[in-house]
Amino acid sequence: FRKAFINKLFLLFFGVFLIQVVGLLYTSNMQEGLVRLEAKAALAIIPLILAGSDKLKRQHINLVLTSFIVACLLMTGIALYRVLSGYGDIRNDIGLTEYIDEVLQLHHAYSGMYLIFAVAASLYLAIKVDLSRIWKVVFVLAAVVLYAFLIILAARTAVFASFFLFFLFVIYALIVSKKKKYLV
Repeated sequence: FRKAFINKLFLLFFGVFLIQVVGLLYTSNMQEGLVRLEAKAALAIIPLILAGSDKLKRQHINLVLTSFIVACLLMTGIALYRVLSGYGDIRNDIGLTEYIDEVLQLHHAYSGMYLIFAVAASLYLAIKVDLSRIWKVVFVLAAVVLYAFLIILAARTAVFASFFLFFLFVIYALIVSKKKKYLV
C-alpha cells in the first residue's frame, strides 16, 4: 500500500476524506460524526485498494472509475426524475434536500462526497487518460451534470470540499509549471 501514497489521484481522494476527519473537530456530537465518517470511509478505502494494488492495470482502474461515474449518473437521473415527478419543481428549495435524501435513501453529505469523487474521476479521465475527443467531452459533460446535481442537492460540505480541492489543484499546477520553466 506504500505505492498508493505516491499516487496523486489517491492523495486527492484521501484529501477529501481527511477534510471530513478535520470536520470532526467542529462537531458537537462526536458519536454521530464518527458514524458519518465511517460511511465516508469508502472515499479513502476504495482508492487505497485501487492505487495500492499491483494486480490492477491502469485500464482496469479506469474501468472501475467509469463504472462509479455511471452509477453516480444513474443515481442523479433517478433522483431528478423522482424529484420532478413527485416533488414538482427543483426551484422550490423548501425541503428539497430532505426529499432527495429520501429518494436516494442516503444523506446528502454522503451522496455529495460520492458526487465529488465522481466529478474528480470524470475530470481525471477527461484530462489524463488517452481517449478520443468524443469520450473526453462525455466525461467533461458528466462532471458538469454531476456537479450541477451537487448544487441542487445543497451539500455544502461537498461544495466546500470541491472548492478546496480545486484550490489545491491550482496551486499544484502552478508549482509544476514553474518547475518546468526552470528545467527548460
